[in-house]
Amino acid sequence: FITPLPTKIAIALDGFEMPLELVEEEQARMALQGMNADPLRIDGDINLNWDEDTQRVEIDKDIAVANVGEIRADAVLSGIERSVFEDPMTAQRAIATAALNGLSARFTNRGLADFFINMMSQQTGVSPQDFAEAMATQAQMQVSMMTGSQELAQSVSSALRTFLGNPQSL
Repeated sequence: FITPLPTKIAIALDGFEMPLELVEEEQARMALQGMNADPLRIDGDINLNWDEDTQRVEIDKDIAVANVGEIRADAVLSGIERSVFEDPMTAQRAIATAALNGLSARFTNRGLADFFINMMSQQTGVSPQDFAEAMATQAQMQVSMMTGSQELAQSVSSALRTFLGNPQSL
């Protein structure tokens, strides 16, 4: 613990449940109702740990929302100096020294992707298949522009196309 911020945080939700009527954001509430997620049920763990000797931050997150989906993500950042914890107002300086050493994420669909694809298909007036193809093509262009890697762009586009065609996990 470095005042004013903790350097290790662990949060666990086990069997959290609440009625959707308590969700104040109307669009979120309507979407969750469309996925039969009433009551809202959440299980998960979030862990964050900073090691002063290595200046590494490790983040692990596993969250599952019934009838919506599950995300598992892990990330390792290095170059996070003590000053970030001592004076949170200077945290933007970490951008200059931080490096992403590892990142993995996996989303398992339990209703969110189907709901999104159908909603967007209806709003745009195109079939779910055409919408999925348009999203994959858009992703390929964006990744290519951001990274300059056509190989990465093709890989992302292919994975997204497969997922949107049969949304199980990505």
